Amino acid sequence: MDMNLKGKVVGVTGAADENGLGYAITRQFLKEGCKCFIVDIVGDKVERAAEALAEFGEVKAYTADVTDKDQMAKVYDAVAAEYGEIDVYVNNAGIDHHSPLAELSEDEWDRIMRVNVKAIFLTAKYLPKYMARGGTIINAASFVTLLPTADMGAYSASKAAVMALTRVMAAELSGSDIRVNAYIPGVIDTKMNHERIRTIGAQLQAQIATHHAALWPARRRSQGSRIFSLGRRVVYKRHISRSKRRQVLCPESELCPRLTNVRTLELCKMSL
Repeated sequence: MDMNLKGKVVGVTGAADENGLGYAITRQFLKEGCKCFIVDIVGDKVERAAEALAEFGEVKAYTADVTDKDQMAKVYDAVAAEYGEIDVYVNNAGIDHHSPLAELSEDEWDRIMRVNVKAIFLTAKYLPKYMARGGTIINAASFVTLLPTADMGAYSASKAAVMALTRVMAAELSGSDIRVNAYIPGVIDTKMNHERIRTIGAQLQAQIATHHAALWPARRRSQGSRIFSLGRRVVYKRHISRSKRRQVLCPESELCPRLTNVRTLELCKMSL
C-alpha cells in the first residue's frame, strides 16, 4: 500500500502567521512533498508567508475571507485550474475572544461563529466538487469542548459546533470517498494564545492536568511515530469503516498544556 504524500494538493486556511499552527502545518506538508496553497484574509501577510514557505516546496498564496462563499469559490477555481483537484483541506482559520458571556457583545459572538463555524459549513457546501477523486477534510476543534473554560463561551460553543459538523459532514460525504476528521489540540503557544497563556497559564495547566487524569488514568501518552502511522492508514485505506471516517481525534498527549506546533502536526497527520 503506497503511503507517500508526495504530489498531494493540500489547502490550509489561516496560515499567514509564521508563529501560527496553519503555517507549521503547511510547512510539514511541503516537507512531505505536497503542493500546498494557503488562504488568509490578510493579503500582504499571506504573500510573505508563501515566500518564506517556498523554501520547503511548491506553495501558492490566496487572499480571501473564509466566510465569503464567492471569494472562496474563486480560490477553489484557481487551484483547480492549476492542479486539477484538491486532495486535502485543513480548516485551520479561527478566532477567539476572552470575555464572560454577560459582557460579550452580540457582534463579537456573531464574528466568532462566522469564522469558526460558517467557514466550515461553506467548505461542506462548496468544496466537495473539487474532490471528485476523493480526499480528506480536516477541521480544527479545541480542548475547550471537553474542558469548560470560563470567559471562552463563544469560542467553546463554536468549537462544539465544529465537532458536530465534522460528524455530519463525514456521514454525508462518505459516499463520495471524502473523509472528514477533526483534531482537538491543547493550548498552543501561538500569537493568538500567547497573552492568555502568560496570564492564566498555571490555572489552565492545573485544569487540563486534572481533566487529563480523569479521562486517561492508566494509558500511556501517544508517541509521534504511532500517530503518524495511524494517520497514514486513515488516508490510504479505502476500505476503512464508516465509523472511522468520522473521528474526532484526541490522543492523550494533545490535552497537555503548552503544546508545540510539531505535536499538533503529528495529530493533523493522524486525522488524514
